[in-house]
Amino acid sequence: MTPYLEAFLRFFYPASCGICSILLEIEERGLCAACLEQVLATRLPYGESLDVSAGESVDQAWALFPYESPVRELVMAVKFNRKPWLLDVFTEELRDLALVLKAEGHYDLVVPVPLSRKRLLERHFNPSARLARILGAALNVPVFEDVLVKKSGVPPQSLLTREERLANLYGAFRTRTKALQGKSVLLVDDVLTTGATAEEAARVLKENGAARVELAVLARSPEPATAERVRA
Repeated sequence: MTPYLEAFLRFFYPASCGICSILLEIEERGLCAACLEQVLATRLPYGESLDVSAGESVDQAWALFPYESPVRELVMAVKFNRKPWLLDVFTEELRDLALVLKAEGHYDLVVPVPLSRKRLLERHFNPSARLARILGAALNVPVFEDVLVKKSGVPPQSLLTREERLANLYGAFRTRTKALQGKSVLLVDDVLTTGATAEEAARVLKENGAARVELAVLARSPEPATAERVRA
């Protein structure tokens, strides 16, 4: 989009910051400069490992940000205010993470953690899938959004302990393909708290032939073992 067209559209359809709601300048996208600076200032060191909290079936895990303010507010706006484009704010950080991932290993496919059909109809998009597309493009690895399917009718995870969440999610995912044999999979999710969702998804992928499953998340809880709101 040219600057002139952008200015014309902004005149009739002003854009506001996804966090503080002030009107954006022409050159700003999604967030104002001040909020973007605050978000990027919280970025975790690349290569931080989350093996302990991600689950036994996850071979390695990576996170970009802690799931706290202001990233938490941005993620909530994405999910509950239906603003998936705000995730594009993280494109450069995801591309930088892809460089780290390339140096660490090889992936045959990228798989987003799915939403149930009911939740997908409610939200109209899957945040994890949008993140997976950005990472897949940066890694030059195909993204398969239909490899995992989440069943409907799984009770909400909030207010449950990690053990309760694992029991709640057992059997919640299934695969649609038999082509996972010997493959290295990069599983992508938006937020990691207890690791129950990632553990169950990785377990199903490995049961269906995946040789290795690593996890990349946008944000992780500062204390992954605490019962906190996840994929609501």
